[in-house]
Amino acid sequence: MALVAQVAQLEQAQPRYKAIKFFCEQIKHGGISSDLMRLVEIANNKKGKNRTLCDRTLNQWVLDYEKADTPEERLKALAPMQRVAKKAEEIVWLPDFLAIYRQTNGINVAEAYHYFSAEWDARFADEPLRLEMKPSIDQVRAALAKFFYFLALPLNVANKDIQKHKGRFCLVNLLPLNQSLESFDAQANHQRYFYNLFESFFV
Repeated sequence: MALVAQVAQLEQAQPRYKAIKFFCEQIKHGGISSDLMRLVEIANNKKGKNRTLCDRTLNQWVLDYEKADTPEERLKALAPMQRVAKKAEEIVWLPDFLAIYRQTNGINVAEAYHYFSAEWDARFADEPLRLEMKPSIDQVRAALAKFFYFLALPLNVANKDIQKHKGRFCLVNLLPLNQSLESFDAQANHQRYFYNLFESFFV
């Protein structure tokens, strides 16, 4: 929290991205107090001599701090911990990408990423750090790999292609289906139902 507070103090005299960049440069060149440097080492939770902070990491800490509503949530958000892979529902930009990818004209991932990237650049044109946080196409593909296989398919995929893969997962374990929805074949014509249901997890 002390590092975030330091950014907030610097931010009073300059835009956030400049405050973060300045602070990271100070860390890199040893221009901060030993107490703050110790906090950097603890917060980074890394071994080795190179324990500086990058702009992107510090900016994410600030965003996580602002997102938290209570002191307990802030402590949890900023507590040093081992990095773990995010679940699909924790990837905040995934709904924005899916809104483009899940079009009825069946565009592929590369085409969808092109539009997604352009929208990201326009939305965060005045926020350099957010621009740097734009996911790469490889990160997008990795996120889709975590997604339900049939939900990552374009809407115009034939039902027989969906049914071909139905043995790769168990719907009962993935969605709270009742008895009337147990038939995969009955739901093959309603991909959008499943997409809307999963999309509700992000709200």
